[in-house]
Amino acid sequence: MAFATNSDKYLSFNDFLADVSITYELGVRAGDIDTRYGQIYFNFLSEAKPEIAEQLRATDLDPFHRDNILPGTHNFVESRW
Repeated sequence: MAFATNSDKYLSFNDFLADVSITYELGVRAGDIDTRYGQIYFNFLSEAKPEIAEQLRATDLDPFHRDNILPGTHNFVESRW
């Protein structure tokens, strides 16, 4: 799956969340069952806010290998947005 994000695209954290959700839903509808919600979330975050993504990488809050986003991850990202 290709990700067409850039750091100027997301004016708000809510815009970011909306794009992640929409992209995930489109993938599900297209039958792309290999892409996890957390994978999309982390990849979009890496493009939009790479410094936040790097702070999460390989921690207990890292969403990449998850099917959902932990409340702690959500709070961590939103507070640094």
